[in-house]
Amino acid sequence: MPATNIHARESCFLQTFAGGLVAALLLASPFASADPGDTLGLSWQGRGGAGAAVAGVENFSAAYYNPANLGFAAGPGGSVSFLQVISELEPGKAGASEGGFIEAGVLLPLLDISGLPPVWLGLGVLTPATGFYEIDLYDDIEPAYPLFSSRERRLLLAAAAGAKLFDFLAVGAGFEMLPTVKTDVNLDLANPEGHNELHVEVGYRLSPTAGVTVHPMNQMKIGISYRGENRTWLDLPVEVQAGGIHLEALVNAEMYYVPHRVTAGVEWSFTDSLAIEADVAWHHVTGFPSPAAEVSLLDDDGNDTLGSTVLPTGFNDVLTPSVAVRYEPSFGQFTAGYRFFPSPLDEQTGVTNLLHNDHHTIATGGRLTLAEGSGRPTRFLLAYSAFVDYMPKTREFKEEVMVGNPGYPNLVYGGARYGFSLGLEVEY
Repeated sequence: MPATNIHARESCFLQTFAGGLVAALLLASPFASADPGDTLGLSWQGRGGAGAAVAGVENFSAAYYNPANLGFAAGPGGSVSFLQVISELEPGKAGASEGGFIEAGVLLPLLDISGLPPVWLGLGVLTPATGFYEIDLYDDIEPAYPLFSSRERRLLLAAAAGAKLFDFLAVGAGFEMLPTVKTDVNLDLANPEGHNELHVEVGYRLSPTAGVTVHPMNQMKIGISYRGENRTWLDLPVEVQAGGIHLEALVNAEMYYVPHRVTAGVEWSFTDSLAIEADVAWHHVTGFPSPAAEVSLLDDDGNDTLGSTVLPTGFNDVLTPSVAVRYEPSFGQFTAGYRFFPSPLDEQTGVTNLLHNDHHTIATGGRLTLAEGSGRPTRFLLAYSAFVDYMPKTREFKEEVMVGNPGYPNLVYGGARYGFSLGLEVEY
């Protein structure tokens, strides 16, 4: 009997300790960047124009692309859409996300005081259809697409207000909200009825958005927008009590990172129904953190006994040009766009296997009038969009013998992601 009890206790010790570490690592998943608004787009117009939207988009998604454009709103409205994303990236999808998303947005008058410019509110939400936040576990050198990782599958909320101060000038400001996770683990391995606790807290973090749009002539609009950095560190303390032995571990990881972005664009209207927009966006990707979690095992004096270090990422700032054509006949609106996103990564000749070649986005979108009425609401519309993110296949070679490295002796990656959305809109 005593031997049986000892075996049972040892089994409980191992299972509980393993469970605690697994929970810790899951919550410190290494691949940590993806802004669904940037990689997937918002609204049929923003997504269908491949992101060329800082000067011309005037629906709810202006809250994300350029809050100033809310000031040019023609009237209130709302929309709801379903977006499906399919990944065909290699090798083996490499952590690239896919699945369904739900998008909703509203455009409403916020403040209308006689003698003052009316203020409009734009609100957009993009969320995975199955939840608000997803975390996957990867090895720190596993081949993966950090900008298209599962972190893309999380709730995004963009809210902003904008006003047209003069016929030629509009300004706006707001915020983008992304969720965060905090946690701590406490284990008493010597006593099954002791203090065993895993605490998880889901919060949020805001980043500012702001924009200015100038309308110097009927044919031209010029827009400039800014989105602030959004990042969250996870400090995961793990405390273990085991028969008088006290162990402390600390897992540090950056849960996600969204870089500073400044975008400038010009829209030119050739006729009342035909316009073209050209944008260029600067992404401060240099600040991208290491995708690996740092684990420390502390002794009684608080000193780290592991001495683990994280690998540098080698990300670089990039400029992403995009262009969109818009056509507005009497029965609807249509757009088509292209964006070039140069690789922000150095060649993967070392230990890391972070995948991102130059990639090209080709997109289209539109909306068709289903019904019109004389009262309110005045119009019902069917909205759609589709895009292809294409990344040419490339091969990179390791410079040293790395038998245990998944990317050794060479790493082949590339492919495409596809997305399409369908939704309903209403205008008042």
